[in-house]
Amino acid sequence: MFIKELTGTNKKYLYLARTIREKEKVRHENLVSFGAIDELNEKEIKKIALKLLSYCTSCEEAVPLSLIQEDCRQNWGAMAITKKLLEFFGIHSLIDKLLDGRKIKIDALNIINFLISERLANPKSKYASYKNQHWYIQNKTIDLQNIYRTLDFLAENIDPIKQHLFITQKNIFKLDISVVFYDVTTLYFESKNEDSLKKFGYSKDCKFGDVQVVAGALIDKTGRPLDYEIFSGNTYEGSTLTDFINRIKSKFNISEVIVVCDRGINSGENLTKILDAGEGFNFIVGHRVRSGKANIRNEVLSDDNYIDISKNKDEILKYKIIEIERDVVTKNNEKKKIKDQIVATYSSKRARKDRADRERLIEKAKDIVANSSSINNKRGAKKYINANIDSVELNEKKIIDDSKWDGYYSIEFSKKSLTANEVLDAYHSLWRIENLFRTLKTQLEARPIFHWTPNRIQGHFCLCFIALVLERTIEIECQKKFRETSPTSIREAINSLQVSKVSAENKSYYIFSKISEYAQTILDIVKLKTPPPVLSSEKFTKYLP
Repeated sequence: MFIKELTGTNKKYLYLARTIREKEKVRHENLVSFGAIDELNEKEIKKIALKLLSYCTSCEEAVPLSLIQEDCRQNWGAMAITKKLLEFFGIHSLIDKLLDGRKIKIDALNIINFLISERLANPKSKYASYKNQHWYIQNKTIDLQNIYRTLDFLAENIDPIKQHLFITQKNIFKLDISVVFYDVTTLYFESKNEDSLKKFGYSKDCKFGDVQVVAGALIDKTGRPLDYEIFSGNTYEGSTLTDFINRIKSKFNISEVIVVCDRGINSGENLTKILDAGEGFNFIVGHRVRSGKANIRNEVLSDDNYIDISKNKDEILKYKIIEIERDVVTKNNEKKKIKDQIVATYSSKRARKDRADRERLIEKAKDIVANSSSINNKRGAKKYINANIDSVELNEKKIIDDSKWDGYYSIEFSKKSLTANEVLDAYHSLWRIENLFRTLKTQLEARPIFHWTPNRIQGHFCLCFIALVLERTIEIECQKKFRETSPTSIREAINSLQVSKVSAENKSYYIFSKISEYAQTILDIVKLKTPPPVLSSEKFTKYLP
């Protein structure tokens, strides 16, 4: 059927018509006459049109555009996606179990859902999140005090939550944990008040005037977070590994693993702890060849026995494996001997970078000498300066000494059956944990930390850890479809899932924003049904997960 306009003697007329076929002829049959167009009652025509549209199952009840007004715009995707992920990892049932028998009743699961949604979509302080509740259309009103109580609840249950997430990830994703990566970072508070957890220490964020905590993290080959621990801010990073080794062995029930760390963890005490954990425990760790024994230094610098693996004639890349031995005296005054190996490598590309870095430091050192600036440490450019009571001059011997090592690097490992390529590949994969810390600090904004009591600080990091597991799951799945993906892409996609509530003729409707390909992929990952462009108030309530 269609609307047909016919011109009479003096006027134009409007008809509802249809096309019919009689044998081989086609003609139009007028069904209803609406009369002369200039005499039509516009209001009545609109009612007829809307009523006809209401019989169409493929669209919502239509209203005139001129009557529509937007009441508000909110995000519908963040909490829906987070809820699906929490259910996927079984967090909802775990929280119910942990809450059983608790005297103070709070809707912890909904609050955790809301706070993690904020971490993924728009991270901020807990108070700012509390003020931002209206942005999420599904969110129930939450009291600020209950947000803080939920942090206390998380702090009380850190171990069962971490244990649950480890086992769940291991089972769902069939994790290969024969190699795990460990590293340490620092997270600061905008405060100068110390307590049992917040302490002044060496800051990797260069926030030396603020108190901080030290965070250690363990990940698998794909970058999935397996475990974390928070230490007081003045903890030396090399002494943080023991707790993780004990947990790997006991709580995680792992009997064979290679722990990969950078040079900051390489101490005789730490390596002994790894080897003492059991026959199946080994390590791959950055090695400080310059501070090693003279015979090992000479062997690294010697051209003998290097294996050339250069891919073209313009670049030199070579390696050799050297057996080493070190005597260790533990904190308990036990004398032990470690016999293992190092992979020593030389790269002409790295040599050029080392040379350029040193030349920049030398230029800075020359400026310091020329201006007779104070020398209170030997960091950075100051290591190339000799400072006496009467003079300040360049340390030419140190410059020549350092130049010998341009392009050289060494990695220590304990499992002798590993090939050089396996050691190099594993060690070079440490970027994954650096990327994890970057995500934690920037995208999830775990710092600066706005909590002051140790309990709330621990609850904050437990929340961030759960968010990190969820974010990494989305990122890994998105990498299967998109060549480039990142935490920023995920945040932008989740934030784009918005809906406008509009009203017309005393009725409410919900108009969804256009869903990008990236956002659609995330919805598919969590098995969340894609909404139609427009929903009535009644259907929208039923649609929300």
